Amino acid sequence: MKIFVSKRADKDFQMILKYLEYKWGAGSVEKFKSLTNDFLDILESFPEIGSLEITEKKIRGFQLTKQT
Repeated sequence: MKIFVSKRADKDFQMILKYLEYKWGAGSVEKFKSLTNDFLDILESFPEIGSLEITEKKIRGFQLTKQT
Protein backbone atom coordinates (compact mmCIF):
# COMPACT_ATOMS: atom_id res chain seq x y z
CA MET A 1 0.00 0.00 0.00
CA LYS A 2 1.21 3.52 -0.79
CA ILE A 3 0.77 6.23 1.83
CA PHE A 4 -0.14 9.76 0.76
CA VAL A 5 0.24 12.75 3.06
CA SER A 6 -2.06 15.72 2.53
CA LYS A 7 -0.74 19.28 2.55
CA ARG A 8 -2.67 19.91 5.75
CA ALA A 9 -1.19 16.84 7.44
CA ASP A 10 2.31 17.87 6.41
CA LYS A 11 1.75 21.41 7.70
CA ASP A 12 0.40 20.08 11.01
CA PHE A 13 3.35 17.68 11.30
CA GLN A 14 5.82 20.55 10.77
CA MET A 15 4.03 22.57 13.45
CA ILE A 16 4.29 19.65 15.87
CA LEU A 17 8.02 19.37 15.15
CA LYS A 18 8.54 23.08 15.78
CA TYR A 19 6.66 22.84 19.07
CA LEU A 20 8.66 19.79 20.17
CA GLU A 21 11.93 21.55 19.38
CA TYR A 22 10.85 24.69 21.25
CA LYS A 23 9.63 22.80 24.29
CA TRP A 24 12.01 19.82 24.53
CA GLY A 25 14.87 20.25 22.02
CA ALA A 26 16.20 18.67 18.84
CA GLY A 27 16.55 15.19 20.34
CA SER A 28 12.83 15.06 20.97
CA VAL A 29 12.17 16.06 17.35
CA GLU A 30 14.38 13.29 15.99
CA LYS A 31 12.78 10.72 18.28
CA PHE A 32 9.27 11.75 17.17
CA LYS A 33 10.24 11.71 13.48
CA SER A 34 11.75 8.25 13.87
CA LEU A 35 8.67 6.97 15.69
CA THR A 36 6.43 8.41 12.98
CA ASN A 37 8.48 6.89 10.15
CA ASP A 38 8.54 3.50 11.86
CA PHE A 39 4.77 3.64 12.26
CA LEU A 40 4.27 4.57 8.60
CA ASP A 41 6.41 1.59 7.57
CA ILE A 42 4.16 -0.70 9.63
CA LEU A 43 1.06 0.97 8.20
CA GLU A 44 2.26 0.28 4.65
CA SER A 45 2.42 -3.42 5.44
CA PHE A 46 -0.75 -3.58 7.54
CA PRO A 47 -3.14 -0.88 6.25
CA GLU A 48 -6.12 -2.10 8.26
CA ILE A 49 -4.65 -1.62 11.72
CA GLY A 50 -6.17 1.01 13.97
CA SER A 51 -9.76 1.71 14.88
CA LEU A 52 -12.29 2.44 12.17
CA GLU A 53 -13.37 6.05 12.74
CA ILE A 54 -15.48 6.78 9.64
CA THR A 55 -16.83 3.58 8.15
CA GLU A 56 -18.17 5.05 4.91
CA LYS A 57 -14.78 6.52 3.96
CA LYS A 58 -12.75 3.69 5.53
CA ILE A 59 -10.85 6.21 7.67
CA ARG A 60 -8.93 4.72 10.58
CA GLY A 61 -7.52 6.36 13.69
CA PHE A 62 -4.31 5.70 15.59
CA GLN A 63 -2.61 6.88 18.73
CA LEU A 64 1.08 7.34 17.94
CA THR A 65 2.11 8.46 21.42
CA LYS A 66 0.32 9.09 24.69
CA GLN A 67 0.06 12.76 23.74
CA THR A 68 -0.81 12.41 20.03
